Amino acid sequence: MSPDDYDAKLARLDDFQLPKQFFSKTVDLTDLRTARLKTIDWLIQGLLPRGYVTLLGGHGGSGKSLLALTWAAHIAHGCGWAGFEVTKGRVLFASLEDGSELVRYRLGKIVQAFNFELGGNLDAFDGTDEGHTLAHPRLQAGVRSVCKTLAMDRLLELSAGYDLVVIDNASDAYAGNENDRSEVRAFLKGMLGDMAARNNQAVLLLAHIDKQAARGGAAGNNYSGSTAWHNSSRSRLALVPSDDGAELHQEKLNLGARLDAPIELTWSLDGLLKPLSSDRVGHAARLERQITEDAVGLLELIGIAIDSDEKVTAAKAGPYTTYKQLSSYSEFPKVFEGRKGKDRFWQALTQLKREKRISEFEQRDSNRNSKTYFKVVDAGSSTDEDAAFDYGKGPKTHVGNIPPIPPARTYARAGERVGKGSDGTYVEPTNLRSDCPACAGEGCRHC
Repeated sequence: MSPDDYDAKLARLDDFQLPKQFFSKTVDLTDLRTARLKTIDWLIQGLLPRGYVTLLGGHGGSGKSLLALTWAAHIAHGCGWAGFEVTKGRVLFASLEDGSELVRYRLGKIVQAFNFELGGNLDAFDGTDEGHTLAHPRLQAGVRSVCKTLAMDRLLELSAGYDLVVIDNASDAYAGNENDRSEVRAFLKGMLGDMAARNNQAVLLLAHIDKQAARGGAAGNNYSGSTAWHNSSRSRLALVPSDDGAELHQEKLNLGARLDAPIELTWSLDGLLKPLSSDRVGHAARLERQITEDAVGLLELIGIAIDSDEKVTAAKAGPYTTYKQLSSYSEFPKVFEGRKGKDRFWQALTQLKREKRISEFEQRDSNRNSKTYFKVVDAGSSTDEDAAFDYGKGPKTHVGNIPPIPPARTYARAGERVGKGSDGTYVEPTNLRSDCPACAGEGCRHC
């Protein structure tokens, strides 16, 4: 900026006047000990809050429009979904991407599959024609802003009296610069958020996830455009493709506790995305069992590495991580392979640290660089939780949610068949040692 330009800018600032309402809304700081947040009303418990905008992201073809229509039908009928409590209400589905024929076809399949009676509680309109953009940018006196369109005014009129408004999708509804934070915030919070709060309704805005980012799974779900899409929402969901269907991840919720696990969905024969299980308690229990089993297997593997006089690195990033090191072992569990398997591996490792079955210690290498490694903790130690654990000789004490760990990886016990011979038949262990400190002659890898 030149000096002349700077002087001109200062001259303009001299004439600047704050709006009268600026800082006019004060915060009551009396009786802070009794301060409470208002109770959140949910259309779908824990997923769709009234009074706020919820973002549902997914890349093209992931099934987010179909899922949104499924939710709309469940709310209109008043039926629970995937074990979640649903409040019956009126729904307005604004389709700006798919035409009326496709909406009718999908909704017909949903009604038939679930045997729903919508009872006039679900309305939809086709906004695929030109002129149905809800907001567009405006440049006035050198200042960029976002202004409503006639379509947005019409939507504001129609939305009154509805419990849920679905807008499919963000790229068709918003014609501004999706990388401009102030513009995105003005549209998402200033327009849609204001509509949701004023009508005490849930607004579900479908948005595309960047395809490059989506390849990294839930950890890389980036909405196309500015991070303001993330930051301006209080509730954010992501639909991530899986091997058998999709997973619904709750990436953000500032209004309550987030889901402890993704909701697994599968493609049915009639082409609908349906929950793999409607038993949320049962699903949580299965997930807990899976994590426990994974943790047991990983602890065994770490013990094998330590028994081999190898230090197990605690590095999470870089060319040589814990996963990279342990995956080189022939005993590496197959459930840890692949993208989803890697996620299970790190989850199991976190569980082991949380249950204090492993701990970290630092040691300098030959170049005097400090490195962090894992050691197995003696679960039976009452005096020193971080005591070094001689794997293969430690006690079988239960700790936390992880069951007793066998003292060594047992391949066979006396009288059992183990492994396959060269001809494909099972063979008996022949190298049993009665004096083995790990198994006392019952058969293990130390024998």
